[in-house]
Order: sequence, then structure tokens, then C-alpha cells
Amino acid sequence: MRSAQPEAVAAPMTLGGDSGAADLLTALHERLDAHFKKLRLDRDAHGAASSPLFALEHGLAANDLAALTDAERSWLRRRPPSSRHWLPFVVYCAEIGYRYQGDEYWETFEEATPGWRASNQGTVSKLFKQFATTYGGAIPTGRWAAWFTRICWPITHAILPPVFQRQLAQVLYESRGFLVPELLAEPTLLGEMLSARSTHMPDRFQCFAQNTQLLGQVASALITGEGGSPLILEATLDRLVCDLSSERESRSWLQNAKTVAHKLALRGTRRDGQAPGFGPRTSSLAVGGSSRDLITAGARFTTRRSDTGWVLEVELPDFAPLFRRSSELADAADKSRCHVTGSTGSPRVQGWLKFPGQRVRLDLWPGNDSAMFRLERAEPRLNALLADESRTPARSPWVFRLDADGIGPLLVTGQVRPGVTYLVLAADDTTWPATSWLVPETTTCTGASAAVLTVPENPTRNDLDDLHELGVGVATDFAVTPVGIVPASWGDDGYAEWIVGDDPLLQLSSSHPLESVKVALDEHLAVPCSQVPSSEAVFVSIPALPIGSHNLRFVLATSSDPAVHLEAHLVARVRESQVRSSAGSFREPIVLVASPPAPSLEEVWDSRAGIEILGPHDSAADVRVCLTTKESLGYELRLSRVRLPLESARWHRIFTDRIKAKSQAQRAYEDATVLTIEASDDELGYASLRCERSFSPLRWSLRREHDGLALRLHDNLGEPVTLNYFSFSSPDQATPFELADDLCARMPEGGLFVASADRQEAASILPRHLHDALNPVQPKCGVWSKTLDDVRRLVTVVRLWSCAWLPGDPFAALARDAVVSALTAAIAGVLGGGKWSALERQIRGGAYPDVTLLEPGLAKPRDHRLFREKIVALAAVFPDSPIEERVHQLAEVFRSTAWVHGNRGIAPGPSATDSVSTSNPEWLAEFMLRLGSAPASTPTWAATSLDAGIEVAVRSPILFRAARLLVLAVSSEESSEEESWPWP
Repeated sequence: MRSAQPEAVAAPMTLGGDSGAADLLTALHERLDAHFKKLRLDRDAHGAASSPLFALEHGLAANDLAALTDAERSWLRRRPPSSRHWLPFVVYCAEIGYRYQGDEYWETFEEATPGWRASNQGTVSKLFKQFATTYGGAIPTGRWAAWFTRICWPITHAILPPVFQRQLAQVLYESRGFLVPELLAEPTLLGEMLSARSTHMPDRFQCFAQNTQLLGQVASALITGEGGSPLILEATLDRLVCDLSSERESRSWLQNAKTVAHKLALRGTRRDGQAPGFGPRTSSLAVGGSSRDLITAGARFTTRRSDTGWVLEVELPDFAPLFRRSSELADAADKSRCHVTGSTGSPRVQGWLKFPGQRVRLDLWPGNDSAMFRLERAEPRLNALLADESRTPARSPWVFRLDADGIGPLLVTGQVRPGVTYLVLAADDTTWPATSWLVPETTTCTGASAAVLTVPENPTRNDLDDLHELGVGVATDFAVTPVGIVPASWGDDGYAEWIVGDDPLLQLSSSHPLESVKVALDEHLAVPCSQVPSSEAVFVSIPALPIGSHNLRFVLATSSDPAVHLEAHLVARVRESQVRSSAGSFREPIVLVASPPAPSLEEVWDSRAGIEILGPHDSAADVRVCLTTKESLGYELRLSRVRLPLESARWHRIFTDRIKAKSQAQRAYEDATVLTIEASDDELGYASLRCERSFSPLRWSLRREHDGLALRLHDNLGEPVTLNYFSFSSPDQATPFELADDLCARMPEGGLFVASADRQEAASILPRHLHDALNPVQPKCGVWSKTLDDVRRLVTVVRLWSCAWLPGDPFAALARDAVVSALTAAIAGVLGGGKWSALERQIRGGAYPDVTLLEPGLAKPRDHRLFREKIVALAAVFPDSPIEERVHQLAEVFRSTAWVHGNRGIAPGPSATDSVSTSNPEWLAEFMLRLGSAPASTPTWAATSLDAGIEVAVRSPILFRAARLLVLAVSSEESSEEESWPWP
């Protein structure tokens, strides 16, 4: 169905000064007014009353649009927008919004509009609101509207700027299994679904996707718009599709999504995956409810033989569909370490759950029906959601088929076949039957017992009884096999996986003549099948099942005398498709792993993100690193035959020495919008990682001027901004300042500049003038009291310095590091007290931080003797311990002295802000070590427990002094603080 088309606009007249521009704009206003009124009536008449209009739906031909653009520029060169012909101005703004590149709207507007004044920015949102009121136009919503109170209007009315087109095509492709007619007919619900599935996309698109009504309306029109759509003007939709299709991969994604949506429409599937009105019929199954509404493939357990016994391992499943459903869980996975049930190793790093295919050795028996993964400090409801998707088998024992490659996959149903060898695992209190075909074995999994099971070729009744008592079933001579669509996974033990939208077809066969066949799905319906000769097979067609786990039961009666009743079960799991990440997967030879999973350009540059390139040991790959701007390639480095695997530490050294040290790369970084890392090999394949510059409505950029450097503030908030300056010499003292007329901040001595407004904050470091940069900075902090408020303020200041945007200039990094070190020492001096503060001054003055120097500062000579001895002993082994082990070692000292012996003055007492966290030695040990080594990391890590942790440090300073002593002991033997304490 096609939307109304605009009336033809008269041929553009020649502009004759201001009067000519005014006349043309007035005529265009009248025609656009008639067009939008007619478009509104047409949309309402075709059942799209809730679908708003967009200014980009103006329908003007190219020459008419060019005339409008020239007339607006002529008018705006001398005057603000006029209320007499405001519609052409709204169209003009929307067209500039369509050119939006995700960085700076007003700069683009000013370049295209000579004479435009920043004071007129408020008029833009005012006139778009008038458009929304008059014609039922789109109203921006979500974080996008909250952040960009002014430019959100023209960008929303640009519908889908090219900067977002590729991302939307990708999300549509990844969500293609859900594009059923009922959802496409409800744009708001469609937009909510797509927004929830966009958490893995760049921040910029995630903000845009929060305007769910716009997202759903555009997506529905793109999928259903062939031959016209009532949701978007046909000419505008053609323009969007044409621009989107100009990029090959985007075109492929969109076409694939449209093809799947067309298939779903022909099948008549409802949004829940069920077929309306689909009743019983011969050789088919009616759809029943799923027994568990699971949307991901479960964790895969395997076993393998080693020199010390059978090893149990778990493979991390692909949780991407779950993360797309729950943005809160996805966010928690990015910010929290992950504990693996049964693994005694350290918790996995933040973002680890987003890299499926990794194998983890289980040192302890995890038990039956146990949650396999738990996020540290995540809300219980989020961990419960994660637990539902990945649990250990509920039945015992676990049965593994031993394949020729020596790796045994777990059989989901536990069904075995005669003549085949298996390994069975169960709790260590299990009693194995005394038979010749079951031989006990050793296992490296503490709490478990193992046995090798070789099923007899012709099991006797006693054998079957023993197997039944053991909890193992024997397959009959009745076979169920897939035909047609190949399942995503198929096991001989009666387990299968299909992708949502598949129409499975099963073949039932038996060596006995069949009298009758019945099939039941989830015990809801038994479907009789017609009698067939034994030489033929019975085919059962299963319509598209909803996502989840389903039980299929087959009951056959033979025509033999006497009749034999055979029964078989099939567990069918339906899940979303797993779209290959450009970074690869752990089932492929090359994979790029980042922590966090989607790092920004700044996080990679500042080494706040860990990068690893994994591949077969002793293999090699070519690595390419590119810094690109919106217009061109700024810097490129090619590394030939890099040895794999490339660990995070080696990547950091290569990136620092080969890229960050180069002046060309430093300048390219300041203007770059994207950093791309690629790894490739002719035999191993290809993987890439794209890191975009952080998206913020408030940010700084560096300007190089003839007499020095300056910082330019980019403000797209439209709200009052507070500006503060911190010098390198007094880094803890804030001084208000004002920007110059060109929105720049200039200070030859450099320092930290902070802009804040409406919960948004942007901090950047301006390097010192070149002749000063060669001299090291000498920061001096003021006097602070030992109170919760003062320590919290110091932590906030050090966080500002640590997280501020840092230009590529290496001298800026050196100066920043000196400031952070001084602020950390200031926090230590405040919390440690007078004597410890004097020790910190000695160390900053050049004294070597030896334990013999620091130990007297822990406490008075005769106080806390046992505690002091343990800390001194720990200092000797701390430098050689990994960071997770350091936390555990200090926690053991806390536990064995402060909690068990109750040394007065050590154990924390109750407080108003105390929490469960501070009573946990492990948590408190990590908090103190973070506060003593990288205080900037504590607010994010401790979250709501930050004040409680600081109060413990204030009340029991010996705990903090001990942690700080260990930090200094480690740092004295390492080349840098960053290498000493690589906190996740």
C-alpha cells in the first residue's frame, strides 16, 4: 500500500535578494503544508494512525530540494528562521541530519549555513515540536532524547542517517527468526525487541535504538515495504533502501532478513512461534508448550583421558541471544568477573561470558542440576536468569561417548547402545555394579568417581537390570533420524537442536513390521500415524517449534505375534541462530578476544582494554592495525607473521612500542573515529575487531595551533555546563574557568579540564607547552582530613585524572601518571596517618620502598605482632603471585588474624553504611589493594559499597596500611604500576 505522494513543486524561481528567497520559501511552505496534511490523512486512513510523520518525508525532487537549500542559506545568512515559512527550515535541518556522521551536528550545520548563529539553536527544537503538534510528527524518546535535547529532533526526523543504516541491517539479520507478521504490524513492539537485541552494537547505535517507535517503524517499513508501505513515504523509503544497499554486506543482511520474514508470513506463524489454527493431522505434530523456555544452546560437557585420570571440561555456550533479550544481564557480564562452578582457578575477567567456545577444566564435581556460571556482584535475579540457561544435567550418572579422537561428549539423554564404549561419571559416593563390562577408573575431578562402560553386544536381562539400576537406558532397534533440514546438532542418544524457524522432518524406522505409530509432543497430544509396511519408513513433519526445550515421545506397536511395543524419546531444543562475530569464535583457528568485549578506541589506546589474538600454538598470522577518520586512513601498521597465541601483555608491548611511540600515530589518534585490528592467515582464516570512539554528547578534542595546543569543547546537550580546571602542580584543587569565544580552552602549562552538565561529564588532559614538557611535573596535594567525605573526594579527583581523555602526546601520559601517583600517595597518607604519611613523602623523595622501611609504619612496635609478621612474610612472595592470588593471600591474613584472633583495632565494626561486602575478607582484601594501587578503579568495582569500604579503612587504618605496604613491595620490583597491578 502506497502513501500519498507530494504535489509537484513549481520550478524554482531565480533568487532576487532577500525578497526572492522569502517568496520561494513562502511558496514551498504552502506546498509542504498541503503535502504533510495529506500524508497524515493517508496514514490515518490506512490504519497507521499511531505512526508519526518525519520531516524527511517531504517528497521533494532533487531540483526542488536544491532550490529550498539555496533559499534557506540565503535567508539564514542574515536572519534567524522565520515563523512565516518555517516548514522549509525544518526540512533543511532534517536533510542536514541525514548527513549526520555520529560526531558533530552543529559543526556540519554551521559549515553548510554561513552566518548561522549558535544562539539560534533553540529555534530548531521549537519548530520541530511545532511540526510534531501540527502533523503528528515524530517525538524523540530514550537516552538519545535525554542526552541531545536539541539535535535529537533533526536527527530523529532524518529517520535513518547512513551512520546507522549498516547497524540496523545487521540487527534485522540477527533477529530474522522473529520477524513474524504480527510483530511487523506492531512497530512499537518490534522496536522494543530490536532495541533489546542491540546491546552488542556501538554506543551510538544503542542510544539511537532507544527511540523504539522510530526504530520499529523504520524496520517494519524496510522489511515489508516492497510495493509501498503505509509507514513511510514510498520515495523516502526508496531512498533509504538505496543508500543502505550501497554497501554489499548491508544489502545482504537486509535481503536475508526480508526473505526469512516472507517465509514466516507464508507459514502464518504467530509471534510465539505457534501456528494459529494448526490442528492434528496425519504424520505431523501439533505444537504444544515448551517445557523450559530456554533460548541458548546449553553448556557442552566433555571428558578426555590424561596421565592423571579422566578430565572433565565444560565449553562456554553462546549467550548472545540471552544478552540481546536482557540488556541488564549483558551490561553485568561486561562489568563483572565470572565464577565457573567446579573450577578452582581465578574468576574469569570481565566480559568473558561473551566469548563462546572456551573450555574450562572442572577440578571439583559440580553436582546435578547446578548453575554453571555466576557473575560476581550481579543482582540475584540476573544470575538466576543466567543459571536457567546453563545448568548441569539433572540426572545421574553423566554418560560420555568415547570417540576415536579421545574426547568424549556428554550424552544429553544418557541412552547407550549395545557394543559401544562410554565413560560414566557420578558423585564419589556412587556404588558401581560388580560386572565385567563396568571398570572403575580414576578422575582428576575431586568429588566424582568414574568408570568405563562397555555395553554388551547382546545384553541379558540381568545386564539390563544392572544398567537400569545404574540409571542408564539401552536404545531399542527403533531408529529416529533427521531428513531434509540438517539439525544444528544431532546426537545418537536422542538429542537434537534446531534453529528457530526450521521445519524439521523426522524418519521413523524399525526392523519389525509396524502395526501402529503414535507421536506425542511435550505430552500434550498423541497423533496416530497410518499403518505402513515394514520396508517403508514413517515420516513425521514437525512445524516450527517455539524457542525452548521440547520432549518428543514415539510409541510403536509391531504386528508380530506376540506384539512388541517399542518406545523412544527425543529431546528437541530450539534456539536462535548464532551469527558469526567478525572477531571469530573458539571453534575457528583464529579468534580476537577483547576485555571488555566491545572496547572503545580510547580504551584500546590507553591500554585499559585487554586484546588477545588466539590461534594454534606455534602458528603465525599477519596483523593489521588501522586508525581511520571519517574521510580517510590516518595511520596503518602491518605486522607480518606474528607468533600465536598473542597474549595481552605482548600485545600491549607491541602496541606501545610500534604504534603509540610513533608521532604519526599520535596525531592520527587525535582525529581518528575508528581503530580496526585484523588478524589473517591463508590457512587459519580471518578475524577483526572494530573499536569506535566513545559516544558522548559532551566531549573534548585537541586542536594544534601555531603557538601551542588547545582543547575544543563539543557540546550537544544544550544545557548549562560547569567548567573546572586542575593544574599539574596542584592536581587536587579545582578552579572554575570560561571558554573562549571559539569554545576552546588554552593554558600553556596544561592540566585537566572538566566539563559537566546534567549527569554528563567530559574530562581531558591538555599537554604542557613543548619547552615545559621535557621537565617532569612536580604535583603537590593540599591538606585533607581523615574523613569519609574527604577520602571520597580524593578518590573522585584521582578517577577524573585517570579516566580523562588523553591525547596521543606521550608527554601528556607521563605527566598524567605522575599526578595519579601523587594523588594515590596522598590518599595513602590521609588514611595511613602521620607516621605512614611521612613514609610516603620519603618514598616520593627517592627512598627505596623496602619492607624494612615500611614495616615500622604498620603499628606501634608491640601491637598486632602476629598480623605484622604475616604481612612481612607475604611481602616476600607477593611480587611473584598473580593478582588474583594476591587478593586471596591477603584475605587469608585478614581471616586468620582480624576475624579469628579478634585483634583489637583491626576487625571492622558496624556502621551506618556497612554492607555484607565489608564482612567478606576476600572483598575487603581486594578493596584495600585497589585503594592502595589504583584508587580510580574502586568506585566502579565497589559500586554501592564504596563508602562502606572507605569507612573500614578510616576506622581500621592498619588494614589499609598492610595493603599499601604490599602494593609498594610489588611496585618496587616491577617496571610500571600498570604491569604490577593489571586490575580487570
